[in-house]
Amino acid sequence: MSFDYPVPWSVSQNLAAKIEPLGLGAQLAQLRDDGYCLVDDAYDAAFCQRLREAVISEAARQNGHYFDIKEGEGLSAYHLLGRDDAFAEALLNPKLIAIAEYLCGGDFQLSQLSGSVRFEGATAMALHIDAQWVPPTDYNPMFTACLALDDLTLESGPTRVIPGTHRLMRNPEAKDVDECGSGVPMIGKVGSFSVWPGFTWHANFPRTQPGKRVMLHMTFCRVAYRPVEDYSHLDADFLSRWPAQLATMLGRDSWFGIAGRDEGRCVMQNYMRTWEAARQ
Repeated sequence: MSFDYPVPWSVSQNLAAKIEPLGLGAQLAQLRDDGYCLVDDAYDAAFCQRLREAVISEAARQNGHYFDIKEGEGLSAYHLLGRDDAFAEALLNPKLIAIAEYLCGGDFQLSQLSGSVRFEGATAMALHIDAQWVPPTDYNPMFTACLALDDLTLESGPTRVIPGTHRLMRNPEAKDVDECGSGVPMIGKVGSFSVWPGFTWHANFPRTQPGKRVMLHMTFCRVAYRPVEDYSHLDADFLSRWPAQLATMLGRDSWFGIAGRDEGRCVMQNYMRTWEAARQ
């Protein structure tokens, strides 16, 4: 096992072999240079319709108001894994997994899986970063991928990102809001997903279009970081229905949390795996 960490934002030979057939080279370069990218045609339209209905159903059940959603402007839902099979299927998309490995290394963890529904007249949220609790680091700590379950136009209220801000590794200040301009709208068709690293400044545009804008928000972090949501209630029966990658996303292969549990013995298989994954 190598004890050296790779150069930040580099692509290993192992990952390059996965990226090439998926045609994601340009997206990885844009993530490195600009701090965002859009992946088109990643999910089937029929699947997205099924996922859209699941997000709307859960948002209505939970009646949540996260993502800076103001009363009457929309709803949100959290802890979605296990609520509908479509949510697990969404996490296992090959293009998403390849980008997750690039941005968050080996054995990347699912941090949060949530959905948002915005209505006509929804106002814009404030400019911010997602890695609020992470000290500055050249190794990207986390990222968010937003899957479009409706076509995204400027009128629909898409995410907006400020290119290059991921290298600042800080929150935007009041003066920055005026200086950085409107940014780039993450416009795409149903089945596309937008991605930005943890330190990229982003917000969204107000929604002026009638109807609903529905999105699935998939956030991942490095194996050494603590996820936002706890999925420990999902048992072996649930995990047995899905590829092993899903269990890894949930930290079930990690050494963290099991060290010394077995009468003080270290599970060396997990210990060595975690060391190696952190350096990928």
